[in-house]
Amino acid sequence: MLVQSKHGSGVNVTEEQLFEHERFMPLAGWSSCHLLPTERNRYSRQEDGMNSTNTFPQIRIPEGKIGSC
Repeated sequence: MLVQSKHGSGVNVTEEQLFEHERFMPLAGWSSCHLLPTERNRYSRQEDGMNSTNTFPQIRIPEGKIGSC
């Protein structure tokens, strides 16, 4: 998701990344249900997987900014 804000003559762009983690199992395919207990949870907002969660996180767009996917 890209978040843009126009201030003066420039454009301020912020990028928010969301990762969905899955594992492939033969005959079953890709799914987050196959993740091991030692692995990160289904969703994370950081590349290192810290603060992962099993529910889709709410991404709030700051007031005065425009969001696009």
